[in-house]
Amino acid sequence: MNYSKAMIESQKKLVELIGQRAAVPVRASVESPIDYNKTQIKQMPLSADSIKMDAQYFSNAENEQGASNTVSTIKDYVSASTSFLGFSRSFQASAAAQRQASSQYQNHKVAGTLVISAGCTHRMPSCWPRSSSTPTRRSGSGTPCPG
Repeated sequence: MNYSKAMIESQKKLVELIGQRAAVPVRASVESPIDYNKTQIKQMPLSADSIKMDAQYFSNAENEQGASNTVSTIKDYVSASTSFLGFSRSFQASAAAQRQASSQYQNHKVAGTLVISAGCTHRMPSCWPRSSSTPTRRSGSGTPCPG
């Protein structure tokens, strides 16, 4: 009989505790890799405000290797003009230019191709200091400050 009363009392306490736990708000959101308590956004003078623009005309030669040679030259030009973006992005841009030029040269009678490249820089970008994220919270998001 003592066991039954103890069981009923413990069940009542358990229900009460479960009710209190449910009062705690539960959120489903992604944890940020930035520790906002330790973070101050810095203005870093990285370069002058500028726009760099370049244009190059590629003439298609009338020999057997003309189109493939021109397409290869276009790919090399785009790769060189986008190298400041890093290897991966430069490779993507040059591969896309190569595919597009190759498609145009195969499907049309093309005399030449004009390729225009442009890039912008900002003098005072806002960026996160590297110390604001902890190793367990880093996910590669945000723009870290150089240095």
